[in-house]
Order: sequence, then structure tokens, then C-alpha cells
Amino acid sequence: MYWYISILPPAAQSTLCDTALLIGFLEGQPQLRRRNAVSFGSADGQPWIDITIVKGTAESNWSSNGTFISQFNRVEIVCTDDERQEFYVEISTKIADFLQWRLVTQDDV
Repeated sequence: MYWYISILPPAAQSTLCDTALLIGFLEGQPQLRRRNAVSFGSADGQPWIDITIVKGTAESNWSSNGTFISQFNRVEIVCTDDERQEFYVEISTKIADFLQWRLVTQDDV
């Protein structure tokens, strides 16, 4: 089973952010390693995680083929649904705090 976390702009905003800024932040996190132009996974010895920087549509749809996008408006995180949720919440909270955005889990929907 998987656990899904989205990091979104505040509800009243339709914000686009500079992708390079977030990539620089994520590259500075020792628990992560870059997988492609817009996605990160866990570093060796860390629980499995997939973090993808995406640009969602007005209908909240999104997709990514790993190609660099200059601006984004959401971060999608997929984790395993197990006892390591503390790790996932910690890294997701760091990202949300950095962006000053909100964290939404599948349980919040």
C-alpha cells in the first residue's frame, strides 16, 4: 500500500514557483537523492519515497514525464504506508515550510 501527500499553495492562491529554487532546497536534504530533472527519491538507507515537482491544471490534474519545468504549483509525494510515516511527515513538512504552502494527505480529502 502507498500513502500520498500533496504540497499545495494556500487555498486562496494560484501560485507558480521557480522550480530551480525548490530543486536547490531538495538537493540540500541529505535524506534525498535526485532521480531526474523534477523528481527525488530516498538516499541509501532511508525509507522509500518518491517526490515529484509538477504543474497541476485548474481541475487538479497533473502528470510528469521527468522533463524539467521552469515553474510548478504542487509537489506530489508517494510513500509506503508503514511504520515509517514519521520520516515522510518530516520531509514533507520541511518542503511545505520552505514553500510556505500547505500539506494535504489522502486522509484530508
